Amino acid sequence: MKRVFLIFLIGMVFLMGFTTANVTCSTNSILKTITQGQISGNSSTFSCTNNGNNTVTISSTGSFFSVYPNQAVIQPTNTFGSMNVIFNEGLVSGTYSGSIFFSDGSTPISTSLIVNPSTQTGCNIDIFPTILSNIKIQQGGIKTRNIQLNVPSCYPSSISLQGISLASDEQPIQLGEISLGTIQPGNSVIIPLDLDAVSVSVGQYSDTLQLLAYNSTGNNINLPSVSISVLVTQGISPISNFSLSELPTCSLNAVEFNLNSTGTLICSRNNPNIKPRPVIDTFYLEGLSVTESPSQYIYNFKAKKIGNTKFKTEFVYLEGNVGKPFEQEIRITASGSSPIPGTVLDFIFYQSGNSIKLYSLSAKETIIQIVDNQTKSLVQSSLLYLGGVQINNTLTLESGKNYNLRASAPGYLDLISSFNVSENPITITISPGKELYYVGEPITITTLENASILINNVVIPSFPYNLETEGNITIKAVKEGYTSTEKRILVKPSLYISNIDPQSDKIGKGDDVLMNLNQNVSWSVTFNGTEINSGVGDRVTFTANDYGLYEVKSEGLTVFNKTIEKGGTFDFIKRNWLWGVIGIIVVFIGYFFLKGKSEGGESINVGY
Repeated sequence: MKRVFLIFLIGMVFLMGFTTANVTCSTNSILKTITQGQISGNSSTFSCTNNGNNTVTISSTGSFFSVYPNQAVIQPTNTFGSMNVIFNEGLVSGTYSGSIFFSDGSTPISTSLIVNPSTQTGCNIDIFPTILSNIKIQQGGIKTRNIQLNVPSCYPSSISLQGISLASDEQPIQLGEISLGTIQPGNSVIIPLDLDAVSVSVGQYSDTLQLLAYNSTGNNINLPSVSISVLVTQGISPISNFSLSELPTCSLNAVEFNLNSTGTLICSRNNPNIKPRPVIDTFYLEGLSVTESPSQYIYNFKAKKIGNTKFKTEFVYLEGNVGKPFEQEIRITASGSSPIPGTVLDFIFYQSGNSIKLYSLSAKETIIQIVDNQTKSLVQSSLLYLGGVQINNTLTLESGKNYNLRASAPGYLDLISSFNVSENPITITISPGKELYYVGEPITITTLENASILINNVVIPSFPYNLETEGNITIKAVKEGYTSTEKRILVKPSLYISNIDPQSDKIGKGDDVLMNLNQNVSWSVTFNGTEINSGVGDRVTFTANDYGLYEVKSEGLTVFNKTIEKGGTFDFIKRNWLWGVIGIIVVFIGYFFLKGKSEGGESINVGY
C-alpha cells in the first residue's frame, strides 16, 4: 500500500503542473486621473503575453471604460500588444473602479479612474428661469412664457435633448411646440409654455417641467427641473376700442449699469388687459424675475456683458402688439459711469459657415463682416476695400497671395489688415513605422489635434486600429485651415505559422525546430534579442542551443516566441508525460502479477 500511495502522490504532483494560469501583463493595475470634461489624454495602454497552451479571451467590469480591441483574443504562446483602456467622456467627478479579467483565471488588472471637478467656471448648462411662480392669468385668457436652455461655447460636448415633459400637462399649463434634437456648444433652445385659462376655474395651479438630455458619449445629463405655478383670477371683460392713452408707461431705473449689476423696468397697468413684454438682447442682458400687481409690472434683469444695447418693451393685447413700444438705449461698463464710444472696427471672417481666426484662413470662399470692436455688432454704412478698390463682403482667397483690407465707417477709425494665406500641411505619423503591414495588425496614427483621420475614405474615430483589408491602403488627414495630407501603406494577408515541429510546448534545449509559414516573407530568428538565423521564404529553421527567449519576426511583426527554461527532473517528466503514464501502468501490472504469483507459491508449500 505504501508503494501505491507513493505512485498516486507522484501522479497528482505531475498533473498539477498543467492547471496554472499563464497570462502575464505589462501591468496589474491601471490608475488614471482626469479633470471633469477632459476629452484628450483619457486612455491607458497595456500588453499581455500568453505562455500557456489555450486561447485566452478578455472581459471587463465597470461601465466607465472600454477595452479596445473590444473582442481581444490572446493566442497560445503569443503576445497581444497595445491594448487600450478608453475612459468614457462626460463623467461626473468622483472615483470609479473596475477590473479586466482573463478567461484562464490569470490575475485580473484592476482599473481605477479619478475624475476631479472642473476648474473652469461659468461652463454649465444654463436653464432660465428654473422657477416660474405666481403667474397671474384671468379666466378665458391666454399667455405664453418661455424657458431658455443654453449650452455655453466652453461646454465639452454637444447635448442631445431627448425629452421634455410636464408632470400633468393639463390646463392652464401646457407645453408649446418644440423640436427635440442635438444642441451644439454656443447655442440655445427656447421651450415655450402655453398658459390657457379658457374654461378653467379660479384657483392656484402648479406643475413641474422636466428635461431628458444626454452628452455625446450617451451619458445622462442631470438638468434641473422647472417649477411652475399659475394663479387663475376672475376674468375681466375685454375692452373694445380702447384708447392708446391707456397704454402702460414704462421706465428704467438707470441708463448706465455696472457689469453684473441688477436693473429694473417698471410699467404702469392702466388697463389690465394690456401686458408689457420685454424684448432684451440676451448677449448683454439676462432676465431674473417678473412681478405683477394690480397697478404695476416689475421686470428685473442683470447686465452680463460690457457694451451698448437697446432695451425694448412691447405692449400686447389679446396676443397682438399694440401702440408704440418702449425703447431705451443703455450702456454697460466696468464702472457704470464711463461711456464707451464706438470708434474701433474689427473684422470677422467666415468660411463654410464657421467663424475663422485670421491666422487660420484657408484658400476658399470667405465672407467678411465689419463689426464694432467692443460690442461685435454690425456697423451700418461701412465700406470694405481690397488693394484700394471697394468690394462687397465676399472674397475667394488664394494660397500664397498677399491681401490688404481696409474697412471704413462714419464715426470710426479706419481698420487696415494685411495677411497672407499659406498652405499648412498636416503631418501624419504611423506607428509602427515600416514599409509592410499585415491584415489584423494594429496601427496607431497621430496628427494635429482635432484633425479627422480617414482610411480608404472612412473616418476612423479612435486608435489603435486593426488593418482589415490587404493591398494599398490610403491614409488621409483633414483639418479646416490646413492642406490635407495622404500616405499609402502596403498591407499583405495575415501571417501565421501553418506547421511547427516539434510542437511549441515540447520544444526544449537542444531541439532542432522547423516551422512553415503561410506565405513567403523575409524572416529572422533571435535568441534573447540577438539574431541567430534569417532567410527568405516560408520555411524557418533554428536550433535551441541554450535556455532563453527565442523569437521569429517578419517585417517588425512577431510571429512566434518561446521561452525555454531550466526545468530539471520536473521538466523532463512534463515533456515525456506520455511515457510516464505508460510506465505507471506497467508498474501497476507488474506489481499485481508478482503479488499473485507469490501467493500461489505459498499455497503449494503448505500442501507438502
